[in-house]
Amino acid sequence: ISIRRVMSDDEILTKWVPLVVKEYSPQASEDDLKKYIQNWHTFFKYLRNSNSYERMHFFLGYWNGVPVSTGLFIVKDDAVYIYWIGSLTEFRNKGLGFAITSLPLHDFKKNGIKKAFLFASVMGKPLYEKIGFTTIGQVDVYKTKE
Repeated sequence: ISIRRVMSDDEILTKWVPLVVKEYSPQASEDDLKKYIQNWHTFFKYLRNSNSYERMHFFLGYWNGVPVSTGLFIVKDDAVYIYWIGSLTEFRNKGLGFAITSLPLHDFKKNGIKKAFLFASVMGKPLYEKIGFTTIGQVDVYKTKE
């Protein structure tokens, strides 16, 4: 396992975005995956032009040299906010989620970040508790009718 920060817009769009889409939509058809990736490209243009972009740190987790895991960390003041932690289905439960969360957190802490926040899924909650996170609240999720 190795964790590396993604430093270029091109690598975010060609490696990080397609991987996030596959992680969070493992059953999607190829056509749907293409649509989701295109939507991310549109969203990325918005992010790229926002004041927050310079505070965003995109990470990829590698298994035998192949990118299979993602994470996004956004720094604000003395805190970091964690998003899009995930691994491809076939690479789950191999320590990638732990590594892609804890290694960047360690580096942020060395650089003065005192707090970290995230929203956990049911699947991710045990991992985050293992890292040292505690639940401070819960969020209700709503969806529109089909």
